[in-house]
Amino acid sequence: MPAYRKPRRSRRSGVVTLLLLLIAFVICLLPTELYVLARYVLEPHGFWQEFVLGIAGIWFLGSIQFFLLIILVFAVIVIINR
Repeated sequence: MPAYRKPRRSRRSGVVTLLLLLIAFVICLLPTELYVLARYVLEPHGFWQEFVLGIAGIWFLGSIQFFLLIILVFAVIVIINR
């Protein structure tokens, strides 16, 4: 028998882990939801409005969501190894 044994996790611990992962996933996808909402509210018509909103979407989704994805990966690693 090994000298150190990992304590067993309860079912409640698994549910809390799942809940934390879902919350982190929703936070990671929040910029996409905000962009879709803004696009729906602004209703762009014509080339230039589509172009400007598209560039804003690429910047908004590209930079912020990539940063949040990195945070999500680290959060998942910490939660799983907890």
